[in-house]
Amino acid sequence: MNLYSAVWMPRVIETNATRYGIIGITFAMLTWLIVVGFCVVVVAVVGVEIAGGATEAERSAPARPRRGGNGDLPRPWRRPRSRDSGP
Repeated sequence: MNLYSAVWMPRVIETNATRYGIIGITFAMLTWLIVVGFCVVVVAVVGVEIAGGATEAERSAPARPRRGGNGDLPRPWRRPRSRDSGP
């Protein structure tokens, strides 16, 4: 990545600047950012795969709710009852 940034990018920016002006510089920088983002994603995916990732059983298991079942969460449109007010 450093080699790409140090050797190829200055040449691309210079060529695009003379050929297209400020929009050429913008497209060259945008291309560089897309390549960097792609490299970050690829490295993250490879790292997860090397580390073991999720097994087939973990991928096929149904999702479990993070908080209780039905009715455990307060509804925003209901006022909470105070213990002093009675029924």
